[in-house]
Amino acid sequence: MPEVISLLNGPVAPPRSPTPAVVVGSALVLAAIFLRNARAIAASVIGAAIFLLTYQPLYNESMKGHWRAIIAPAAIDVAYVLATSAVFGPRVILCALPAVAFAAAYLVLLKLKGRSPATIAAGSSILASLYFYFLSLAGDITWRSAFLGALFIVFNLSQVAYVEASLGFRKVWRGAPVLLAALVALPAAVISPYFIITAAEPLEKAVLERKTAFKGDQVKALGHREAVSYAVFLAIVLLLATLSGSAL
Repeated sequence: MPEVISLLNGPVAPPRSPTPAVVVGSALVLAAIFLRNARAIAASVIGAAIFLLTYQPLYNESMKGHWRAIIAPAAIDVAYVLATSAVFGPRVILCALPAVAFAAAYLVLLKLKGRSPATIAAGSSILASLYFYFLSLAGDITWRSAFLGALFIVFNLSQVAYVEASLGFRKVWRGAPVLLAALVALPAAVISPYFIITAAEPLEKAVLERKTAFKGDQVKALGHREAVSYAVFLAIVLLLATLSGSAL
């Protein structure tokens, strides 16, 4: 037992919530549309596992202000990105920059606002932006594949806003989920008009439940519902990509 406790308090540990796995898994599935060889797929899957195992220690220690404790898990992530850049080329480092930018925003917001909805949104965006890292392993990046990443990040932000606004103890503007859900349509329209349908589910949910507040056991059910939302989003994108290859 002491060994297990030591491991969970070390630089790697499984996420305590399924949400990080849902977000990273979704980013990986979207990028897999463009992954054409086994080596790139294997590197993406290994990377997803590493990023998930370092997420919880990074989150826990940063929230506590234990800055030295985040060095080891962060070093593991950086080492893997550098290793894959040696194999797949310098574009890997460039495509990791969105995650670095969101990480910087997360740390600044954490310092200024603590565990606020904005801080949580920035932290979740780090995971969503890993799509670009996974995409870099596929080879050439097109403007449509890049906008698909923007679409996923905005969709993810709409989900974070919906959850935070639905928690009675959070002070979140109730219009934020509606606004972000509507913004999903912008990058979607750039990819293809058909992709605008990806905004339907988050917008419908944000509008119809804008006055709903979840409490107690309902919070867990809220998490399960969000997993379904990501599954619906992925199903729509994969279906459209299958029906019309030219859309991507």
